Amino acid sequence: MALAVDIGLIGDKELLAKFARLTDKKQLSSMRGELKKSNNRLKKKIIAKAATLNKDTTPDDKKVHTVSLVDALKATKVVSSRLARTRRFGFISSVFKAPSREAYGLPAGYEWYPPWSVEYGYTRTGRNPVVVPAQSYIRSTVNEHGAAELRKMNAGLAKKIEKAFASGRGVR
Repeated sequence: MALAVDIGLIGDKELLAKFARLTDKKQLSSMRGELKKSNNRLKKKIIAKAATLNKDTTPDDKKVHTVSLVDALKATKVVSSRLARTRRFGFISSVFKAPSREAYGLPAGYEWYPPWSVEYGYTRTGRNPVVVPAQSYIRSTVNEHGAAELRKMNAGLAKKIEKAFASGRGVR
């Protein structure tokens, strides 16, 4: 039977076989639900990490205002998520819509943009050149908690599959 969603990344063959017996609609709704839960858990961890950033590594006029960074990150929304597979490996892709410059109280043309300037670092040229090192709060959080998130998604998906089989709804 065809899979509407490729969950080979999860790695459980028995779960995969049961998942294949679900209808396409049930497969998609189950996976979307688990991706949404995972994204929300990661978002909370990213926000907690952002709150602990070292504010002293930025120049005086570009201090990381942790409170505004955290508040703006709380306002982010997950705009898409997908579970995909290439020939060599599987991956989960989630796109968060970053807050606008206005959310930080910055003018539209202002070059320094907190979420990415903090994540990737910042270089300012001109009369007073400044190099601000990256404080990778997003990538480090995802790397640190990625394996645990896959286990939680696996467990949540298993519960949804068992519930579908128990009720008989959404099973081919």
